[in-house]
Amino acid sequence: MAGYTGNYRTAVDDKGRMAIPARLRKEGGEKFYLSPGFGDYLVLYPESEWEGIEKNLSGQSFTRGAFRDFSRYLYANTQEVVPDAQGRILIPENFLKEAGLTGEAVVVGVSRWMEIWNPARFKNFMARFKPKWDKVAEKILPGPSGGA
Repeated sequence: MAGYTGNYRTAVDDKGRMAIPARLRKEGGEKFYLSPGFGDYLVLYPESEWEGIEKNLSGQSFTRGAFRDFSRYLYANTQEVVPDAQGRILIPENFLKEAGLTGEAVVVGVSRWMEIWNPARFKNFMARFKPKWDKVAEKILPGPSGGA
């Protein structure tokens, strides 16, 4: 898999169903795992990525309080979701409220996972982040080997 990229607007119906954009859905397999993100958005993990998270967590020591707390929160707030024939997933009501999703969402490809955002919140994030894009890139991306 090359990874998820792009951002796509999609409808959220009154029952909480949202279509995963076809371009992203085809890369993910038959089921996904929906979880709160590290902000006011949701994360949609393909099964293969979720299995990697579980493997990483299963290697941690249960005696570490931070591990127990993180695991408890993550697993208690993660739902397995299977797209229906139209490629829609059902987002639980509490997730809709937490992410501020009503009527429309932005689905963002973030390499190994997708994020589901309230459109206004995503627009605000992009506006806040754009001015620091180059400075963050300098910190996290390696430069070319051998100098410039």
